[in-house]
Amino acid sequence: MLNTGTCNNFTIGCNQKDKLGLLNFKQRVIDLSGVLSSWNPDQDCCQWRRVNCDHITGRVTRLNLPCSIHLFLLLVELEFLNYLNLSNNDFLTLQFDSIHQNCHNLSERNFAKLSKLKTLAIYSSPPLIFDCDSHWVPLFQLERLALGFAGPNLPEWLYTQRYLKRLSIFDSSFVAKSKFWNFVSRVSELDLEYNLIVGNLSNNVLLNSSFVSLTSNDLKGSLSRLSSNVAIFDASNNSLSGTIFPLLCDHKMLNGKGSLIYLDITRNNLSGELTNCWKNWKSLIHVNLGSNNLTGKIPSSMGSLFSLTSLHLHENNLYGTIPTSLQNCHSLLIFNVHENNLSGNIPDWIPHDVRVLQLRSNNFSGNIPTQISSLVFNNASESSLYFSFALSNSLTYFFGDSLELVTKGRVSEYRTNLHFMTLIDMSSNNLFGTVPPQMFSLVGLCSLNFLESLDLSTNQFWGEIPQVSYIGNPDLCGPPLTKICWQDGEHKDSKPIDEDEDKDEFLSWFYIGIESGFVTGFLGVSCALFFNRKWRHAYFRFLYNMRNRFYVMVLIKMNSSR
Repeated sequence: MLNTGTCNNFTIGCNQKDKLGLLNFKQRVIDLSGVLSSWNPDQDCCQWRRVNCDHITGRVTRLNLPCSIHLFLLLVELEFLNYLNLSNNDFLTLQFDSIHQNCHNLSERNFAKLSKLKTLAIYSSPPLIFDCDSHWVPLFQLERLALGFAGPNLPEWLYTQRYLKRLSIFDSSFVAKSKFWNFVSRVSELDLEYNLIVGNLSNNVLLNSSFVSLTSNDLKGSLSRLSSNVAIFDASNNSLSGTIFPLLCDHKMLNGKGSLIYLDITRNNLSGELTNCWKNWKSLIHVNLGSNNLTGKIPSSMGSLFSLTSLHLHENNLYGTIPTSLQNCHSLLIFNVHENNLSGNIPDWIPHDVRVLQLRSNNFSGNIPTQISSLVFNNASESSLYFSFALSNSLTYFFGDSLELVTKGRVSEYRTNLHFMTLIDMSSNNLFGTVPPQMFSLVGLCSLNFLESLDLSTNQFWGEIPQVSYIGNPDLCGPPLTKICWQDGEHKDSKPIDEDEDKDEFLSWFYIGIESGFVTGFLGVSCALFFNRKWRHAYFRFLYNMRNRFYVMVLIKMNSSR
């Protein structure tokens, strides 16, 4: 594969017709970032930045200019071009006479000679307006399309693309009717994140793409059906309602061959029970059904998810006990069921390698099982909490687990640094008895290599306890509490410990905390920009806008001083 903007020593020079086309394109843009500075008429255009040529014919095949230029007129005259990326550029000054009229003008002037085009990425903020003749049929047949536009209607020419493998729509508002959902069922990868989609996902909608991301679209209606081809399904942060039965229990469609590995439908309005159809989805690795209105018991069929590494059922209305069948999930690293109505004893079969055990705000009772004391909190590898999925064109999509944790009374969300976290939270339950002393010698829990937290607050413990979270347990005694423990189980008040003696130690840990917080925050922001394409693009657009404003201010100052 050729590197961007280079040709090897065995290729012929750039085609002169394509060179003139690129120079003509350059005249119609404002190159504030200087990315086109290498486009020198005296040099081979195959050596220009962001340009790729065919190493045999010398014809320009790729033009990659994201976040780089301001366009006055979108006119690309490169007949062998198969890749065009103009995403996140400034189209505000674009001469819309070439787009706003009809698609005859659009095809003649904008894409007239792009019959070889296979990949097109064109979107900006605010989105472009495509007001096209509904009968226009482009000369190209795309395989990958990334689009941003102002609605309310989808461009009709989209439906003429018969060989589309990947469709991405960003920052757009449009009406999605049955015609659209039928069309995208033929697309292998469907990415519709962060739009405003007017339409319902009803039982008549069948999603067939291997990769489906519908997060943050304000989608309404019931969940769609999934075919056995779907491996990734993310419909989080919408307004979906109804039960999860249509999504998981279409036995005729699945035929026992479900290949789903990632399921996230958190932050919706889903209700009803969890169903007992989990045996159809034995390949699942990640399940997040949190922040809904689900009721009933945790079904025993969830124990058939042998590859499961993270299970999120938090903030629902689940009740009953935790089924013993979950002990078959030997790879479980995150078990998050906080803020439900679960009851019974805490299971004594918690997987040995669990990283996060979130049991907060339920009705669990009884003693803490001694088996928890044998957990080994070794530093989990980053890959164990990150998932990857191979996309077309030799690309890989990475996505990581996230968790909202209450540590030391403060709510924090962990994403890219979650693999450093180890936590047991059994607060706000009805636990009683003594706390096993082994709990405070858990390997790794209090290591400086981890963000540690052990929360047992708001229960009914009694007896001696080392320094942990003890608020809400009035019968606890022993340092650092002011109540002295006696052999008969009674206690009496004692004077508080002089805190001045620990002042120096406190300051040293305070400075260590500041330094650790700075490093963690810096890495968190950097990783967030690296893995979240929307945030990264927004950040660089902000930087470019600031630079442009500074440039204009300098010019105004220089002119006024003359």
